[in-house]
This record gives sequence, C-alpha cells and structure tokens, in this order.
Amino acid sequence: MAVVGEEVSNKQIILKEYVSGFPKESDMVMKTGTIRLKLPEDSKNAILVKNLYLSCDPYMRSRMRKSEENYVEPFTPGSVDLLKNKFGFDEAFNYKEEKDLEAALKRYFSSGINIYFENVGVKMLDAVLVNMRLHGCIAVCGFLVFDCYHLYPKFLEMILPHIKEGKITYVEDVVEGLESAPAALIGLFSGRNVGKQVVVVVARE
Repeated sequence: MAVVGEEVSNKQIILKEYVSGFPKESDMVMKTGTIRLKLPEDSKNAILVKNLYLSCDPYMRSRMRKSEENYVEPFTPGSVDLLKNKFGFDEAFNYKEEKDLEAALKRYFSSGINIYFENVGVKMLDAVLVNMRLHGCIAVCGFLVFDCYHLYPKFLEMILPHIKEGKITYVEDVVEGLESAPAALIGLFSGRNVGKQVVVVVARE
C-alpha cells in the first residue's frame, strides 16, 4: 500500500492534439512517469485516494475538441423559447421563475406525470413526486446539486435488494488496464461496448 511521501509510477493518457470529428486511438498516447505522493500543506483532514476504475462516457468527445469563436451562429432565446421553438416541445416553463412548482406541474400535467427524467433533485423532485401517476416511471440519472447527495445511500438501500433478487439488471463492459482506455473510449462511438463501459485501472490490493 502506497504512503504519503513515497514515489510511485504514474500512467497518463495524453491527448496529442485537439480532435476534429470522431476521435481515433492514434489521437491519444500513454505516458509513464513517477510522482511523489503528497497532501496539501494547509489541509489537516485531507486524504489520499487511489483510482481503481475509470468510466468511459460519450461526453468526453466534447472535451477533446477545441472551441472556436464564430463556429456557428448561436441560438440564444429564453430557455422556454428554446424548448418550444427550437426543439419542438408543446409546452415548457422555467422552474427558476415559478413560485409554486407543484402548481406549475398540475397546470401542464393535469392528469399526472407518466415519465420523469431526474437529474436535478431538491424542490423540483419533491414537486414531481406528488404529481406522478400511479405506476409512472422515473429514470434517475443523477443529482445536479449537492443538497441531494445525502439521498444516495437511501436510494441504494431501496434498489440493492431488487438487484440481488434479479428484478433490476444492469450490464457492464469491463476492460483491464489503463492502456485499454483509448480503445474502450473509441468503441463507444461504433457500438462496440455492451452496457456501461468501465476500465479497471488497477486491481484492488
């Protein structure tokens, strides 16, 4: 087990240059060096962590592209206009401008909500829950604000028994070693993976 002050081997996947179009494995290179483990001098409660797994996600592609000024003409209407006029939604409202979210949801979903995609939490989630229809579906992507992170343990407590009983299933596509990360990332854009793409950076000690 590594300790503070020890010099350890460190592997990195480096992007050679910004990518245009779809990334390729040749756009990335792995470099190996050494690093001395240390903690911030001004922090008494800091801890040192070791990454065991790496998640490969499609959003990484946008991080590999260089932002260019005047690339396309921006579309900058209000948030409600964007949803209705650009994306074609029948109705929309700005939750930041609504004083009563429950009333707003009742106004647009008079018969209740069938499907809700959750990635905000807090007041919006509370308002949605009381407006859900019986047997409605909620897809939980994640919580946008820190105020909701305390709900994760309770959420896991609720779903783990269902996973163990086989009522909820999930699929992971796992590859071994950081050197496999570029190929795993590129595979996302060709449908090579089946399920969540995970890279085992280092085996548990």
